Amino acid sequence: KAIDAHTLELQLQKPLPYFLRMITFMSWFPVHKDTILKHGKVDQRGTGWTRAGNLVSNGPFMLKNWSIGSELVVEKNPYYWDVQNIRLNEIHFHPIEDHNTEERAFRTGRLHVTETLPLPKVASYKGTPYLFTSPYFSAYTYAFDVNKAPTNDVRVRHAMSLALDRRAIVENVTKRGEDPAFSLVPPGAAGYVSTAKLEENVERAKQLLAEAGYPNGEGFPKLTLLYNTSDAHRSIAEALQHMWAKNLNINVELVNQEWKVFLRERGGSGYNLYRLGWIGDYLDPNAFLEIFTSDSGNNMTGWKNPEFDNYVLQANSTLDQKKRFDYFDKAENLLMKELPVLPIYFYVTAYLVQPSVKNWHPNLVDIHPYNTVYLDTSESK
Repeated sequence: KAIDAHTLELQLQKPLPYFLRMITFMSWFPVHKDTILKHGKVDQRGTGWTRAGNLVSNGPFMLKNWSIGSELVVEKNPYYWDVQNIRLNEIHFHPIEDHNTEERAFRTGRLHVTETLPLPKVASYKGTPYLFTSPYFSAYTYAFDVNKAPTNDVRVRHAMSLALDRRAIVENVTKRGEDPAFSLVPPGAAGYVSTAKLEENVERAKQLLAEAGYPNGEGFPKLTLLYNTSDAHRSIAEALQHMWAKNLNINVELVNQEWKVFLRERGGSGYNLYRLGWIGDYLDPNAFLEIFTSDSGNNMTGWKNPEFDNYVLQANSTLDQKKRFDYFDKAENLLMKELPVLPIYFYVTAYLVQPSVKNWHPNLVDIHPYNTVYLDTSESK
């Protein structure tokens, strides 16, 4: 409830140690309820409350124009409390799906900042003032469908993990300075460091596969791996496909789908593996471990483990940081033992920024408040 014009009180049902970090995430930003109701119901999608001229916000910028698939323009909000210190007059966002097209737009001066950078282009920008890289609180993983044979066998899942060379992937495929991931939670989780650690051992992988009934891959059914359409995702999937074929003599079929179709089909739809990149909404191990609890809407692996659920619950029921991290460590070790999710590497941000863009600073969540960003036109390309 609102105590006064500047104070909001929230009553929690139980201790929530990461609460202050969580409420900085965008899903907690306030919206103007009367404006939403003017154009439909609160939970109704596709109504007109988000259109230019209708949208009401309390941020440093307000929506000026939105041409779907072409351009979104915001302008300085004259009602913002600190408007006198906002140095940008407008920001133009361009929805460019193709990464190569985006890079060309940057090169020709159409963009000041890109969202990503095609893998083949990374090397050419290294050492230049344009390449922006920093650690990122996110993990590149694949999720197993634990209810579909043969990935319902934990020995098969571990064999596929043991057969990988993650260092080769980050050094020869992605090449952006990523770290191989041998557990799930990335570095930077409020001081949490997991003791869980996956191994890489081809001989052990072959042994486990034989124990599961597939010596040297004989009789092993064809697996399907689903990823969303992207040159980078394709290159990574092909590298994994090659390693599994070479080291285990198993065939993995790659299937790519456009983003909307991918979201609809992943999890429980007949694929053994699907790409699962995850970005932490807040800097806490719970942001990664909670998604694999039994009742999580983000858990599409089919894996359920009451012991794991209890560890996460206990971690989030105490304010004692050491106890919290101990519970999370037990949870992550159990997760890596059962392996419904296959960590590949920890992301870094890697995109292009013009030197004229100021106050664009590295941070683990890659959020850059536009109320402090400005352009130094003397350094324009």
